[in-house]
Amino acid sequence: MNHLDLSDGDIVDSIRDVRNDKTETNWALFTYVPRTNKIKLASTGTGHVDELIDDLTDSKIFYGYLRYEMSEVWKYVFITYCGEGVPGTSKGLLASHTADFDDYLKKNAFNYAVQINGRNEKDLKEAEIIKALNKTSTFIRAKSTAAKPTESIRDTRDSFWREQTARDAAHKEEVARHQKEKEEELARSRAMHADRLAGQASELLSAKDTERQAQADAFRREQAERTTAEQQRLEAEKAKVFANVEARRAATETHADATAATPSSAPPPRSTGRGTAVKTTPATTTAKPATTTAKPASTPAAKPAPKPEPVPEPEPEPQPEAEPAPEPAPEPEPEPEPQPTETAPEQPLDGGEALQARALYDYSSEEPSDLQFKEGDLIMVVDRNDPSGWWQGELNGVRGTFPSNFVELI
Repeated sequence: MNHLDLSDGDIVDSIRDVRNDKTETNWALFTYVPRTNKIKLASTGTGHVDELIDDLTDSKIFYGYLRYEMSEVWKYVFITYCGEGVPGTSKGLLASHTADFDDYLKKNAFNYAVQINGRNEKDLKEAEIIKALNKTSTFIRAKSTAAKPTESIRDTRDSFWREQTARDAAHKEEVARHQKEKEEELARSRAMHADRLAGQASELLSAKDTERQAQADAFRREQAERTTAEQQRLEAEKAKVFANVEARRAATETHADATAATPSSAPPPRSTGRGTAVKTTPATTTAKPATTTAKPASTPAAKPAPKPEPVPEPEPEPQPEAEPAPEPAPEPEPEPEPQPTETAPEQPLDGGEALQARALYDYSSEEPSDLQFKEGDLIMVVDRNDPSGWWQGELNGVRGTFPSNFVELI
């Protein structure tokens, strides 16, 4: 096999050095190891194509890699040189070996703009290279090194980036300043909006508080008026109750005085052993007889034989004196006459308000159907229809018969 041997590491390192724009190496030249197909590094340089030409000889084949500036952009040139003194056998391998070197460059991503094939130094002149490079681009043009300014492309690039960096920094500061001003303006706007909302909220809360205070004052006034009216009503009812009580008391005293003035008109208790009446009097009273069982001048008629009595309708429970509605004071009813024939028959109760009577004397009896009581007890009168003067009443849940002349209606 007559393929080109490119295994030498100096080849790839030197080409990378040329492509690195941070180095000053502008070209690299390669040739054969004598009597082999292996390529070695011949020389490198920082000059231009004229310096590369000075290292060429007519008796050897050379491969070169050159960089050239085109409008501040690097372009690369692949050079194949076969001198006129090269033997014919070596010239016959030049085409295949050039293809091998081209594949090697592409494999390592060492691209180039043009390939120059030279047989003498005239083919590698700078004018020929510039002409070939300008054919590859319409807008980017290559210039001669004689027309190149003294400042290198590296310096131009560095100067450009310094200026660009300064402009970018200034622009960045300007953007930051505008952003800061915008944020400050936004903060002021938000503060003004918050103050405005706080003021509106304060006004709304103040109005609500004023409205609630007015409602509370109105409610308190209304409650005070209701309380005053209720107190006035209660005072009026209290005055009526007291007036009713006083009227009843006066009527009771009048009836008691009338009863005391005519003691002989009250019927005595039954004389047939049913019971005895005892009148409790103060120790200073001397007008009363020594015994409390003295009977009045006349006695009531004997109680008729017992007969079935109608079951009285249940009466409502008595109410306290101060609670019922005021009603006219009842006039004292006259005591029943001692003579049974002269007493008008009483009508049964109509189921309305129950009558009450206050005991004037103590009454006790051996009859189980009689109602026993003490002086001052309040008795609910159930039936007054007996013409003989014996009424039916209820005391402490016990119902029985008692003489009407021992009590007074209230």
